[in-house]
Amino acid sequence: MSAYWEHHLFELRDLILMMGGLVEHSLEHAIRALQERSDSLADLAEEEDQEIDQYEIKIDDYVVTYISTHSPKAHDCRFLLIATKIGTDLEEIADQATTIARRARLLNQKPVFKTAGSIALMLPEVQSMVRKAIQAFVQQDVNLALEVIRQDAFVDSQHRQSKQEVEEGIKADPSQAGAGIHLITLAKALERAADRAASIAEEVIFLVDAQDVRHSKI
Repeated sequence: MSAYWEHHLFELRDLILMMGGLVEHSLEHAIRALQERSDSLADLAEEEDQEIDQYEIKIDDYVVTYISTHSPKAHDCRFLLIATKIGTDLEEIADQATTIARRARLLNQKPVFKTAGSIALMLPEVQSMVRKAIQAFVQQDVNLALEVIRQDAFVDSQHRQSKQEVEEGIKADPSQAGAGIHLITLAKALERAADRAASIAEEVIFLVDAQDVRHSKI
Protein backbone atom coordinates (compact mmCIF):
# COMPACT_ATOMS: atom_id res chain seq x y z
CA MET A 1 0.00 0.00 0.00
CA SER A 2 1.31 3.45 -0.89
CA ALA A 3 2.06 5.97 1.82
CA TYR A 4 -0.70 8.17 0.39
CA TRP A 5 -3.42 5.56 0.84
CA GLU A 6 -2.10 4.47 4.21
CA HIS A 7 -2.36 8.09 5.31
CA HIS A 8 -5.92 8.17 3.93
CA LEU A 9 -6.91 5.25 6.19
CA PHE A 10 -5.30 6.94 9.20
CA GLU A 11 -7.33 10.06 8.45
CA LEU A 12 -10.49 7.96 8.31
CA ARG A 13 -9.64 6.40 11.68
CA ASP A 14 -9.03 9.86 13.14
CA LEU A 15 -12.42 11.05 11.88
CA ILE A 16 -14.10 8.16 13.68
CA LEU A 17 -12.20 8.98 16.87
CA MET A 18 -13.15 12.66 16.72
CA MET A 19 -16.76 11.76 16.06
CA GLY A 20 -16.69 9.27 18.93
CA GLY A 21 -15.29 11.86 21.32
CA LEU A 22 -18.00 14.33 20.37
CA VAL A 23 -20.70 11.69 20.83
CA GLU A 24 -19.35 10.91 24.31
CA HIS A 25 -19.56 14.60 25.21
CA SER A 26 -23.07 14.92 23.80
CA LEU A 27 -24.28 11.92 25.80
CA GLU A 28 -22.58 13.23 28.94
CA HIS A 29 -24.24 16.64 28.53
CA ALA A 30 -27.66 15.04 27.99
CA ILE A 31 -27.30 12.85 31.08
CA ARG A 32 -26.06 15.74 33.21
CA ALA A 33 -29.00 17.81 31.95
CA LEU A 34 -31.25 15.16 33.45
CA GLN A 35 -29.30 14.72 36.68
CA GLU A 36 -28.71 18.43 37.29
CA ARG A 37 -32.03 19.60 35.81
CA SER A 38 -30.10 21.93 33.51
CA ASP A 39 -31.70 23.33 30.37
CA SER A 40 -28.39 24.79 29.21
CA LEU A 41 -26.75 21.36 29.16
CA ALA A 42 -29.73 19.97 27.26
CA ASP A 43 -29.30 22.76 24.70
CA LEU A 44 -25.61 21.95 24.36
CA ALA A 45 -26.31 18.26 23.69
CA GLU A 46 -28.75 19.19 20.92
CA GLU A 47 -26.32 21.65 19.33
CA GLU A 48 -23.58 19.02 19.17
CA ASP A 49 -25.83 16.67 17.20
CA GLN A 50 -25.52 18.82 14.05
CA GLU A 51 -21.72 18.60 14.07
CA ILE A 52 -21.91 14.85 14.64
CA ASP A 53 -24.15 14.47 11.58
CA GLN A 54 -21.44 16.15 9.48
CA TYR A 55 -18.85 13.68 10.71
CA GLU A 56 -21.00 10.78 9.53
CA ILE A 57 -21.16 12.33 6.06
CA LYS A 58 -17.37 12.87 5.99
CA ILE A 59 -16.71 9.25 6.99
CA ASP A 60 -18.97 7.92 4.23
CA ASP A 61 -17.27 10.23 1.70
CA TYR A 62 -13.84 8.96 2.73
CA VAL A 63 -14.93 5.35 2.30
CA VAL A 64 -16.47 5.95 -1.13
CA THR A 65 -13.34 7.81 -2.29
CA TYR A 66 -11.05 5.02 -1.11
CA ILE A 67 -13.04 2.23 -2.71
CA SER A 68 -13.43 4.06 -6.01
CA THR A 69 -9.74 4.89 -6.35
CA HIS A 70 -8.01 1.91 -4.75
CA SER A 71 -8.26 -1.88 -4.65
CA PRO A 72 -8.48 -2.60 -0.93
CA LYS A 73 -7.32 -5.94 0.45
CA ALA A 74 -9.41 -8.11 2.79
CA HIS A 75 -8.48 -6.40 6.06
CA ASP A 76 -8.87 -2.95 4.52
CA CYS A 77 -12.27 -3.95 3.15
CA ARG A 78 -13.36 -4.95 6.66
CA PHE A 79 -12.07 -1.65 8.04
CA LEU A 80 -13.92 0.37 5.39
CA LEU A 81 -17.15 -1.56 5.95
CA ILE A 82 -16.87 -1.15 9.70
CA ALA A 83 -16.03 2.57 9.41
CA THR A 84 -19.38 3.30 7.78
CA LYS A 85 -21.23 1.12 10.29
CA ILE A 86 -19.54 2.71 13.28
CA GLY A 87 -20.30 6.14 11.85
CA THR A 88 -23.96 5.18 11.65
CA ASP A 89 -23.93 3.73 15.17
CA LEU A 90 -22.30 6.84 16.61
CA GLU A 91 -24.78 9.09 14.84
CA GLU A 92 -27.65 7.05 16.30
CA ILE A 93 -26.18 7.35 19.81
CA ALA A 94 -26.05 11.12 19.29
CA ASP A 95 -29.70 11.07 18.19
CA GLN A 96 -30.60 9.23 21.38
CA ALA A 97 -28.61 11.78 23.38
CA THR A 98 -30.76 14.46 21.76
CA THR A 99 -33.91 12.58 22.78
CA ILE A 100 -32.61 12.34 26.35
CA ALA A 101 -31.79 16.06 26.35
CA ARG A 102 -35.25 17.03 25.09
CA ARG A 103 -37.00 14.83 27.63
CA ALA A 104 -34.72 16.14 30.38
CA ARG A 105 -35.75 19.68 29.47
CA LEU A 106 -39.43 18.71 29.76
CA LEU A 107 -38.80 16.89 33.05
CA ASN A 108 -37.10 20.00 34.41
CA GLN A 109 -40.52 21.66 34.31
CA LYS A 110 -42.09 18.99 36.53
CA PRO A 111 -41.60 17.76 40.11
CA VAL A 112 -38.97 15.06 40.50
CA PHE A 113 -40.40 11.60 39.78
CA LYS A 114 -40.21 9.62 43.00
CA THR A 115 -39.40 6.12 41.73
CA ALA A 116 -36.97 5.82 38.83
CA GLY A 117 -34.10 3.89 40.37
CA SER A 118 -33.50 1.66 37.36
CA ILE A 119 -33.00 4.65 35.07
CA ALA A 120 -30.43 6.03 37.51
CA LEU A 121 -28.55 2.72 37.19
CA MET A 122 -28.77 2.80 33.39
CA LEU A 123 -27.15 6.23 33.05
CA PRO A 124 -23.55 5.41 34.04
CA GLU A 125 -23.76 1.96 32.45
CA VAL A 126 -24.66 3.36 29.04
CA GLN A 127 -21.91 5.98 29.31
CA SER A 128 -19.45 3.22 30.20
CA MET A 129 -20.54 1.12 27.21
CA VAL A 130 -20.09 3.98 24.74
CA ARG A 131 -16.69 4.89 26.16
CA LYS A 132 -15.46 1.28 26.13
CA ALA A 133 -16.80 0.61 22.63
CA ILE A 134 -14.80 3.55 21.23
CA GLN A 135 -11.75 2.49 23.23
CA ALA A 136 -12.09 -1.08 21.91
CA PHE A 137 -12.04 0.29 18.37
CA VAL A 138 -8.97 2.44 19.05
CA GLN A 139 -7.05 -0.42 20.66
CA GLN A 140 -8.65 -3.17 18.54
CA ASP A 141 -9.31 -4.91 21.86
CA VAL A 142 -11.63 -7.90 21.54
CA ASN A 143 -11.81 -8.51 25.29
CA LEU A 144 -12.98 -4.96 25.90
CA ALA A 145 -15.52 -5.32 23.09
CA LEU A 146 -16.85 -8.46 24.78
CA GLU A 147 -17.27 -6.52 28.04
CA VAL A 148 -19.48 -4.01 26.23
CA ILE A 149 -21.65 -6.75 24.75
CA ARG A 150 -22.12 -8.33 28.18
CA GLN A 151 -23.03 -4.97 29.73
CA ASP A 152 -25.88 -4.64 27.24
CA ALA A 153 -27.79 -7.43 29.02
CA PHE A 154 -27.75 -5.41 32.26
CA VAL A 155 -29.06 -2.30 30.50
CA ASP A 156 -31.84 -4.36 28.90
CA SER A 157 -32.88 -5.74 32.29
CA GLN A 158 -32.89 -2.27 33.87
CA HIS A 159 -34.92 -0.92 30.97
CA ARG A 160 -37.60 -3.55 31.60
CA GLN A 161 -37.51 -2.76 35.31
CA SER A 162 -37.80 0.97 34.67
CA LYS A 163 -41.10 0.57 32.84
CA GLN A 164 -42.52 -1.35 35.79
CA GLU A 165 -41.27 1.29 38.24
CA VAL A 166 -42.78 4.14 36.24
CA GLU A 167 -46.13 2.36 35.91
CA GLU A 168 -46.21 1.71 39.66
CA GLY A 169 -45.25 5.32 40.37
CA ILE A 170 -48.09 6.64 38.21
CA LYS A 171 -50.58 4.31 39.90
CA ALA A 172 -49.44 5.58 43.30
CA ASP A 173 -49.56 9.24 42.17
CA PRO A 174 -51.51 9.90 38.94
CA SER A 175 -50.30 13.50 38.93
CA GLN A 176 -46.90 12.16 37.86
CA ALA A 177 -48.24 10.65 34.64
CA GLY A 178 -46.72 13.37 32.46
CA ALA A 179 -43.26 12.95 33.96
CA GLY A 180 -43.65 9.18 33.74
CA ILE A 181 -44.24 9.30 29.99
CA HIS A 182 -41.08 11.35 29.51
CA LEU A 183 -39.12 8.88 31.63
CA ILE A 184 -40.35 5.90 29.60
CA THR A 185 -39.20 7.60 26.39
CA LEU A 186 -35.89 8.55 27.99
CA ALA A 187 -35.27 5.00 29.22
CA LYS A 188 -35.93 3.66 25.72
CA ALA A 189 -33.39 6.15 24.32
CA LEU A 190 -30.81 4.87 26.81
CA GLU A 191 -31.54 1.28 25.83
CA ARG A 192 -31.14 2.11 22.13
CA ALA A 193 -27.85 3.92 22.77
CA ALA A 194 -26.60 0.83 24.61
CA ASP A 195 -27.62 -1.36 21.67
CA ARG A 196 -25.58 0.83 19.33
CA ALA A 197 -22.56 0.66 21.63
CA ALA A 198 -22.89 -3.13 21.60
CA SER A 199 -23.09 -2.98 17.80
CA ILE A 200 -19.78 -1.08 17.67
CA ALA A 201 -18.25 -3.74 19.92
CA GLU A 202 -19.45 -6.49 17.56
CA GLU A 203 -17.93 -4.62 14.63
CA VAL A 204 -14.59 -4.41 16.45
CA ILE A 205 -14.60 -8.18 16.86
CA PHE A 206 -15.33 -8.56 13.14
CA LEU A 207 -12.47 -6.17 12.31
CA VAL A 208 -9.91 -7.96 14.49
CA ASP A 209 -10.96 -11.61 14.18
CA ALA A 210 -13.07 -11.59 10.98
CA GLN A 211 -15.77 -13.20 13.16
CA ASP A 212 -19.39 -12.13 12.83
CA VAL A 213 -20.95 -12.37 16.30
CA ARG A 214 -24.08 -10.28 15.68
CA HIS A 215 -26.54 -13.14 16.12
CA SER A 216 -24.54 -15.38 18.45
CA LYS A 217 -24.74 -15.76 22.21
CA ILE A 218 -21.53 -14.57 23.82
